[in-house]
Amino acid sequence: MNTGTTIFDPAAIFLKTGEKTLSYHDLYCHAAGLKLIIADPGSPIGVLTKNKETAILLIASAWLNGLTVVPLSASASVSELEYQVSLSGIQTLICDTGYTDIHEIIDVQIVDINRFVAATSPAKPTTAGDDMLFGIFFTSGTSGKPKAVPLKRRQMISAARSTAINNQLNPGDLWLHCLPLHHIGGVSIILRSLIYGSGVYSLEGFDLACTADLLSSRRDVKAVSLVPTQLSRLIEYPDFKPHDEFRFALIGGGRVPDSLRKKAAGLVPSVFSYGMTETCAQIVATGIDNTAPSGSTGRVLAPNEMIICDERGMQLDHGQTGLICLRGPQVFDGYLDENENTFFPGGWFNTGDYGCTDSMENLFLESRREDRIVTGGENVDPVEVEMALLQLSGVSDAAVIGLADDEWGQLVTAVIVAAPGITYSLNTLRAELKSQLTDYKIPRRLEVIDELPKTALGKVKKRELISRFDRI
Repeated sequence: MNTGTTIFDPAAIFLKTGEKTLSYHDLYCHAAGLKLIIADPGSPIGVLTKNKETAILLIASAWLNGLTVVPLSASASVSELEYQVSLSGIQTLICDTGYTDIHEIIDVQIVDINRFVAATSPAKPTTAGDDMLFGIFFTSGTSGKPKAVPLKRRQMISAARSTAINNQLNPGDLWLHCLPLHHIGGVSIILRSLIYGSGVYSLEGFDLACTADLLSSRRDVKAVSLVPTQLSRLIEYPDFKPHDEFRFALIGGGRVPDSLRKKAAGLVPSVFSYGMTETCAQIVATGIDNTAPSGSTGRVLAPNEMIICDERGMQLDHGQTGLICLRGPQVFDGYLDENENTFFPGGWFNTGDYGCTDSMENLFLESRREDRIVTGGENVDPVEVEMALLQLSGVSDAAVIGLADDEWGQLVTAVIVAAPGITYSLNTLRAELKSQLTDYKIPRRLEVIDELPKTALGKVKKRELISRFDRI
């Protein structure tokens, strides 16, 4: 087991796209090229691009050079980018040409991504300390603002180890990549390749027909990462059947309904998982043999540990519902610039998610951060959306809930009280929110009511709203 700095066969495939094949030699030359354009290698480097191939090469090159990388979403609003750049301490932002004038708003050094090219000679991977910071990744927090999660090299290495053991990852395998790169799930695929000498077959996004074709015909593509929505669409695709050497689909990003698991059984070998940015992606998973009980997301991946606690941090017995708490080498150390204590005594990370375990330590997820919405594999914090809604002149009060949906898992739903004389349609609302929110956060359903139900302390009774509008 190496730490992602072993020099693999230069001719082996590192990255494959529909039109291009890049070897490990090509990657090492790009790593040398990255060194030439970074003036301050000691500070975090932001990556902002719509070109996924280039982003993968940038992130991999940053790892090989021992640099700290901050992948940013190309669909984020300017205000979101400004907040994330400031909080993460980015000094250099490598971005597409269309973003180069962003320096007028955000005070950082801008490097046009076209300057990131392969050098004529390959670079040797830097021997970086395991405790060095690899990346800063953003995830929604209960306050409505994204939280910055710093992840160290040792934590990412440990996550790659546990994943490889659970999923039987082999050198030379290609992992189909159709996830966004500003999420830890997308970055993890790259780092597993660097650590095990496997490769990445990248799609710019999730293309159903292309994904089905590759998994059916390309025999060196042995695995794919999907969210439940994507798995659902794949198994419904006409005449789809993966090739005989396809090993598994890793499913994460939301609770998987039993009906979807049953449809996938016998057609798409699937590993169902639970994890988050704070745990370097999956930390609980079923095995490839999928012998876990129905409805379970499997066991915690060794050597990590998991217990169920009450609100005081006291461990509960099997079968009792409580907070899912985790500790181990792939669990983060704490949020960046956050005073919130998210750890119970003993170093147990309180995920804020609720679940229970059986006598065999299988996890059954009951709710995911209680109010948070998981739609199409994307996490949405309702507080952030509510704040955006309340900035609209025609909205006097608002609540955001997730309603069950067969395609999206949960549908982001705005329940609003319109200002006097104002009539809202869903299209109008979505248009007004486009400048404030990333697309997946914008509500796909709208309900207009006269008054929000609230407690005596003024807290919206969201469960009441969910009961009222669910499955209507």
